[in-house]
Amino acid sequence: MLRPSRLAHPRRHNRPLRGQTHARNGAAYNKVLAELEANNIGKGKGGADRGVVADAIFADGSATLMTSDHSVIAGIYDKWGVKTRTVTQNHKEKIAAAISRTYALDGGFDANVPNGTGGTRRIRIIPKA
Repeated sequence: MLRPSRLAHPRRHNRPLRGQTHARNGAAYNKVLAELEANNIGKGKGGADRGVVADAIFADGSATLMTSDHSVIAGIYDKWGVKTRTVTQNHKEKIAAAISRTYALDGGFDANVPNGTGGTRRIRIIPKA
């Protein structure tokens, strides 16, 4: 029988995950989650999506997040994305697919996301829409 992973139950532990700078139940981490929820990142039931974004924000070193979630890609790009190119949607194309196509040669786009302490953290979003 397999034991459940620590990652499957993130609220059980008060210490940071390997490669993270903050504990998952710390004040800064919770502020980031609240900010992501207030800006509808991951839509209504996107708690896990917001958790993955928050984990990327608190990662050691340079932070990169690869995702195919349309609401995460579009929400982060719209609110905090560093817009270095003009995104143009084709007929019946989802905005996340247009962002992915536009930034494909750049390897994604950068976003200055709030870090929970009043500042921002630059993360690289690689959309796989």
